Amino acid sequence: MRVVDEKQNDGAKVSFYKVIQETLSMIRNHDDLRYKRVYKEISLIEHTDLPGIGAYKRGRKVCSVDLENLPALDNEEYVRVVLACTLIHEATHGKICSFFIPYTRSDRARIEGICNRESNAFLSKLDIVWAKDMRSSTDENDLKVTSSFSYKLEKLKDVAKKIMKE
Repeated sequence: MRVVDEKQNDGAKVSFYKVIQETLSMIRNHDDLRYKRVYKEISLIEHTDLPGIGAYKRGRKVCSVDLENLPALDNEEYVRVVLACTLIHEATHGKICSFFIPYTRSDRARIEGICNRESNAFLSKLDIVWAKDMRSSTDENDLKVTSSFSYKLEKLKDVAKKIMKE
């Protein structure tokens, strides 16, 4: 797996390479199944400008992430957990693509629900109290409304506020 930091000259607050290494170790230590999926479905992790936190491009198995879109960037544990969930979520998109299931408007909520369930399964294995608050909805009707980036960002901000109070 390759890691590329296209934002390294942007004065990033955290070392992307260090965060990726620690995040992959955390996934490996807590969830071997999802760790193997991340390695199988992602060949390149790139830190680049995105409108959201993560994106997956199946053609070359690229997972793009933008840490600058995370609230509470100063909290390393928070960043690692969100990044782990993002990698697992995006790798699940890759797994679904490997079954030749297209990402269509009519299947979007169902596919996002599957990806969210995988991230939630990983979160449930962590011994971190605030991680429970990060769990995404897996209800398809709920996802039609809540799969937007703005909703997810608000949820992350709420969790970040709780962390900062601890």
